[in-house]
Amino acid sequence: MLDNLVVRNFDDAVFVFDTKTHKSLFVDGTVADVVPIFLKHPSKQINESYLCKIQSSDKLKAKEEIELVRKTVHNFLCESENRNQLIVLSDAGVETPMQRLLAYAVKKWQIINASIELNYNCNLQCQCCYVGSFNKNGLQRSQLQTIAKQLKKAGAVFILFTGGEILLRKDIFEIMNDFSRLGFVLEVKSNGMLLTQSAIDKFASLNLLNLQISIYDTEDQYSVFTERHYHFKHLAKNVQLAVKQGIPVSLSVLVGKHNINDLDKYHDVLQKTGVVEIFYSPYITPQRNGAGKEKQFRLSRKEMDEKFYPFLEKIDGFVIPKKYRNRCKNGPACYAGREQIAIDPDGTVFPCLDLRLPVGNLLQSDLESILKKRKKLLKPYTLEKINKCWQCNITDYCDSCIGTSLLESGNFTEPSQHKCDITHFYHNANLKRKEAKNESE
Repeated sequence: MLDNLVVRNFDDAVFVFDTKTHKSLFVDGTVADVVPIFLKHPSKQINESYLCKIQSSDKLKAKEEIELVRKTVHNFLCESENRNQLIVLSDAGVETPMQRLLAYAVKKWQIINASIELNYNCNLQCQCCYVGSFNKNGLQRSQLQTIAKQLKKAGAVFILFTGGEILLRKDIFEIMNDFSRLGFVLEVKSNGMLLTQSAIDKFASLNLLNLQISIYDTEDQYSVFTERHYHFKHLAKNVQLAVKQGIPVSLSVLVGKHNINDLDKYHDVLQKTGVVEIFYSPYITPQRNGAGKEKQFRLSRKEMDEKFYPFLEKIDGFVIPKKYRNRCKNGPACYAGREQIAIDPDGTVFPCLDLRLPVGNLLQSDLESILKKRKKLLKPYTLEKINKCWQCNITDYCDSCIGTSLLESGNFTEPSQHKCDITHFYHNANLKRKEAKNESE
């Protein structure tokens, strides 16, 4: 089972992820460093020399915590029924290991997620694609191998491969295997048009966390949206094959004016693929080479309320808004760059895929040096400077997405109305559903 485990040791914490079962384990605090020991030797006794490193007043507590860690690691290795075993060795009141890892990473500026845009080439030409330009081939495999080693040293756990369309790269599976061998948890975004039995077999061998496929139509026809012939039957057939091989597939439907009236048909057809996780999102990001074209596809708030809400109600597709932050006037407008980074096809590092503030370039500098620049770069982007967000009553449930604001207006203090509409839509929908539930009871 150890071959399936991805382990990261941080300054005062350890995270473990099983790539086959997707179980996870997170321990922070004084005795976190015993986790790797128990992973290899569950019955090993911790001697006095280790306890001597801990202040004498804490030794008794440390012994108790060590036994708790031993028991939890044992349960984890034995694939206990509780797949998200919670260890409370600190005051962090977060529910699952994944949530605790994220909270830890945000607080410590610890990179755990990296999105790598392998290319900007694509077999489709979607009218509102945020990439804008489709002519970048991406970094060489040898360059990506070097970057992979630096990402592991920095503590990154989850790698998302995206594009463009990554399956246009002939070396895509060699690249993914390079990262897999180094011990990363891999995710993939694709339009799925180029899936084949061979590609599916290779994906199946990688123990992916997620293969996310974007859906733009449910018929075989010329698509005005993608400006290409859309081969849905071919796509659906390969999605079914991927599901049968145990690949964790999710389908992502971009919802806009072009398909808002067809969502019932979409859902009926997509359910037949066998995919359980089907997501519908009205968030259409601005294009990087000039915002504007995408606006013609965005839903108005009225369309969300009158058309999108009934559809989500019908399929029980609502996502409960989660608290993003505690209201803090001097706090960051968003957490981009803290627990995540994005790397484009030229090797430039950004705080995230949407926030196009270059932190540095990996062909010119090492990742460690680049990451040191983050705090200074992001320091000016505080919540207090965005009056609309600061005065909003649901600001704690919104990330303010300053990347979208900068692309749309060139000024992060002017929030995107599209983002505001979506955030308020989901928040109000949640309140509405709660009220309806209370009335029925």
